Amino acid sequence: MMPISVNKFLISQRNAGYSITEAIAEIADNSIQAEANYFQIDKVMDGKSVSKIIFSDDGCGMPLDILHKYLVMGESSNWLSNSFIGKFGVGAKVSAYCQCQKITVYSRIKGTNDFYSTSYDLENIIGNNEIVGISEPVKTEIPNDVNLLVRDDANTIVVWEKFDLLAKRSSSAMDNEIRCELGRMFRRFIYAGFEIQFNGELIKAFDPTFQLRETYNDEILSKVYLGEHKRPQHFEPQYFAQDLVLVSDGEEKVTLSVTLMPKEVTRTPGKGGDQLARALRLKKNQGRITYLRAGREIGYDSYHNCLGRASIAEDRFIGIEIKFNGHFDSEFGTKMIKRGVEPSPSMKKRITEALKLYVPIANKVLRQRWDGKTESVDFEASEKALERMESVFSALSRAESNTSEKVAERMTKLLSLAKEVGISDKNEYLERKSSRPFVIEEVDSLLNDTFLDFEANTQQILIRINKSHAIYRTVWLPMHQISGMNASELELMDPSQAAKHSLQSLNLMIIAFAKVNEENDASEFMNNWSKKLETLIRQIEISK
Repeated sequence: MMPISVNKFLISQRNAGYSITEAIAEIADNSIQAEANYFQIDKVMDGKSVSKIIFSDDGCGMPLDILHKYLVMGESSNWLSNSFIGKFGVGAKVSAYCQCQKITVYSRIKGTNDFYSTSYDLENIIGNNEIVGISEPVKTEIPNDVNLLVRDDANTIVVWEKFDLLAKRSSSAMDNEIRCELGRMFRRFIYAGFEIQFNGELIKAFDPTFQLRETYNDEILSKVYLGEHKRPQHFEPQYFAQDLVLVSDGEEKVTLSVTLMPKEVTRTPGKGGDQLARALRLKKNQGRITYLRAGREIGYDSYHNCLGRASIAEDRFIGIEIKFNGHFDSEFGTKMIKRGVEPSPSMKKRITEALKLYVPIANKVLRQRWDGKTESVDFEASEKALERMESVFSALSRAESNTSEKVAERMTKLLSLAKEVGISDKNEYLERKSSRPFVIEEVDSLLNDTFLDFEANTQQILIRINKSHAIYRTVWLPMHQISGMNASELELMDPSQAAKHSLQSLNLMIIAFAKVNEENDASEFMNNWSKKLETLIRQIEISK
């Protein structure tokens, strides 16, 4: 009989396809199964290269026989079990070797003091035909560089080093991926109180379906809509299916949830790619299903034309979650690598039937939500939103604008604007407006009858809108009046007529812009554009 080349087999497993985040997730799985309260990740750099990644938890720890088997392929206390996250006994080892050559494990039984360790280094078997075994655990002290990073109550510590297969990209890009992906993969465990800490910062749960509370989603939306220092609130999605049972076998179930993201996310058409949308990772959600096995995400995959069509931009606002446990592993093609699922034909049929029912309804409600949006033009709300968006998403330093001279100059211009628009409580006005990146006010008139005026005010722009200009009368004013009417008031008028007038005026704005751009140099542009626009609108009004 031909012997199996263990060394070559082990080295070949380095091409198993684990990303850095998927590899780290395998270690987190072990911490959860060890009933840990936290899972800590510390990345140690040597210049621009990763020197070590250290994982630690306060779980139950490993007795010597289990610790000795920890680095053995196929060894697992849950081997082929359907009751736990882990199943095959290879994830933590293979995933590590897909990134680095050496793994060292330190562990102690919870409540004891002495650590024991074992390690394995692939460098010892590369080009070596002799089988190199895993040494028995020995009593050891935690190295100082590791001990400085882990907590006093850590019971298991795993160290990766000798990295040679890490994907080539910036350290910040890697860090961002780790935070985002782990927050989504383990969202239900984080929601239940399990802590994941990366380089000293807690990772927030991220829920692409918006069902869970106290998530990264809620934190971002609360900062934008409520303010930086307000207590985060939950932004509830609209449900079309909530834990709908697709398949059951006794007490075991496969469930489906379909949600439409809250109005604060869907807002108006065309905003699925702006700063807020990017912060909430909406584009990545387009046309995807998140699969949770035993509460842990193992797939975030496209639904592959389940609707009889390719995914469309609207789909990014729809959350789809399927939950199952190990009992249904054969139906979902659960793999050694917890990445992606392959539903059986019968399961795929059940999923497709459900999605064809619920997703089109969600698409329709989204379009109705957009079509029915009648919020009034609120300059104050716009300024606040801009201010919060800038504070949340921009790292722009304002230190250089905070000299006493520049602060005084900014306040002087704001006071002048307050007087111009008839503000009585100037102190309150300064307090509200001084930190805004943009301030918008309506004024009775502007020099040369221009429609808009822009004034720089030390990292702030003051915008004046001329109420006497024709574009204000035909666009701003009628639309503002209509948006403030109730249903009974709207029945007494024809809002479509006002909308037609406004649309006509907007078209004229574009025409005037083009004509003036062609005829004038930049220094005269604003003044001539406003005059040309006024003339065009008056000509239309005369012809009615």
